[in-house]
Amino acid sequence: MARVLIVDDDEMLCTFMATVAEDAGFDARTLTDPSTISQELDQATDILVLDLSMPQIDGVEILRMLASRASKIGVIIISGYDAVVLGAASQLAMAQKLNLLGTLAKPIRAKDLAAMLARFEIIGPDGAAIIAGVDSDELRQAFDRNEFVVYYQPQVSLADGAWTGMEALVRWQHPARGLLKPDQIGRAH
Repeated sequence: MARVLIVDDDEMLCTFMATVAEDAGFDARTLTDPSTISQELDQATDILVLDLSMPQIDGVEILRMLASRASKIGVIIISGYDAVVLGAASQLAMAQKLNLLGTLAKPIRAKDLAAMLARFEIIGPDGAAIIAGVDSDELRQAFDRNEFVVYYQPQVSLADGAWTGMEALVRWQHPARGLLKPDQIGRAH
């Protein structure tokens, strides 16, 4: 299961976002004191949901810290500031070569956060995206909802071009991610 760290000085907002993340299948933890973020990031973290404006240390400083670590953590920037500030923070994150999943303006809507979290992917050794944290329950539910489709691939003799058989290829028609091959589905941690 992919792990989300939510950093915001508003405890109620952190709790709300953690609930949204957990409902979306993520393991979520919150941090309302950003001064301890360095230690928190040393724990396994896949996605960081980060408020730009906090006491003691601001989100821009944290973005720079991530860049200095060459972090591959997926980052979602949130803020109560206007679109210009969010745009500037987004440009900074991209210039620092961070894995920016996007930005959200406060107030945060559950469906917007869930959609942003759904953008998270782990990149496999061949460069293809892998859905993180798929467990057997999710696969069973996909099976129950008939989300798996079969494609038939003919096998042909190279000598004379005659059909020699048929190969069945199973693909997952994921409701949010589209058609997935088996090597694009990661296992839960």
